Amino acid sequence: MFDLSDAIRRWRERLAQSDAIRPPDIEELEAHLRDEVDRLPSTQLSEEEVFLVATHRLGDAEGLAREFAKVNPGAVWRYRLFWMAAGALGWTLLLQAGYAAGQLALVTAAHFGLGSSLLAAVDIGARVIVFGAALFLVGVLAHRGLDPGRLGAVGRRTPWQWLAAIGVLPAIAGLYAAQICARYYTAQLVSVQELGRLALFSTYAGMALSLLLPVALVVMILRLRPYRSVRAEM
Repeated sequence: MFDLSDAIRRWRERLAQSDAIRPPDIEELEAHLRDEVDRLPSTQLSEEEVFLVATHRLGDAEGLAREFAKVNPGAVWRYRLFWMAAGALGWTLLLQAGYAAGQLALVTAAHFGLGSSLLAAVDIGARVIVFGAALFLVGVLAHRGLDPGRLGAVGRRTPWQWLAAIGVLPAIAGLYAAQICARYYTAQLVSVQELGRLALFSTYAGMALSLLLPVALVVMILRLRPYRSVRAEM
C-alpha cells in the first residue's frame, strides 16, 4: 500500500545523494512538493498519483541536482573539499589510534614475557581491531541512513563543533605521546635481541596490513557508494 510520508522520505534521500543540494535546499523543495500535493484534487486522483504528478511538476531528482549545480557550482566543490579534508583527518586519527593501541597492547604483553613473534602478533592484532571497529562503525552509520550532507552543511558553528575542532591537535599529540611512552617501556622490558626480532616481525606484519587496509577501504567504498540510479529507485 502506498505511503505518502515514506515516498517523500525516499524522495528526500535521492535528493541528498547530490553534492549540489544542501539540507536547507531539500527542506525548501519538500515544502514546495507538499504545496503541490495539497493543491491537487485528491478526490479525482489516488495518493500515489498525486505524489507522482507533484514530483513531475517540481522536477525529478537528477534534473534538480543539475539545476542546483548550475546555480551554485562553488557549493559542490566546497562540499567535496570538506569531505576530502575530513577523510584525511579521520584517516590520520585512525592510524595514530591504531599505532597507539598496538604499542600499548605490546607493553602489556611484554609484561607476561611473550616472545618477539607473539609480541608482533599482539601489536598487529590490536591495530586490526581498531581499524576493523572504525570501518564497522562507518558501515553501521551508513546502513542506518546517516545523512552526511547535514554534517557538511555550511552554517553557524555551535560551541561543540568549535570544541571538537580545537581538540583535534591535543588528541593527536596524546596519541603520539602514548606511542613514545609505550616504546620506551617496551625497551625496558625486552632484551636487545628480542627488540631486533620484534622490529623485523612488526615490519613484515605492518607491510601486510598496509596492503589489506586499502583493499578493505575499496570494498567499503563500493558498498557505500552514494551514486545509484535514481530512476531505478522510483
